[in-house]
Amino acid sequence: MRKKTILRKNEENRKSNRRLKTLIKNCQKDFRLKLAKISEIDISELKKAMIKVQVFLDRAASRGVIHKNNAARRKSKLFLTVKKLEENLTSERGE
Repeated sequence: MRKKTILRKNEENRKSNRRLKTLIKNCQKDFRLKLAKISEIDISELKKAMIKVQVFLDRAASRGVIHKNNAARRKSKLFLTVKKLEENLTSERGE
């Protein structure tokens, strides 16, 4: 009886973890698509997409789906990408 309960719970956790990982991948894909179309959209939309990815990464790290350093590394890459883009846009406007 106990073994069946454990197996059922493991399956539920696996599905939940997979769902969260899929959400993260989809949000990151959305971020990359907006990054590719930056000339057409405002940078505020890109920042909103970045925040959405950050929320899901934090949620996954707090639940133990991914390691906290993995989440930190991914968020750091996002922030650096947006920061470099902002610097490039401000330097183009200044010239």
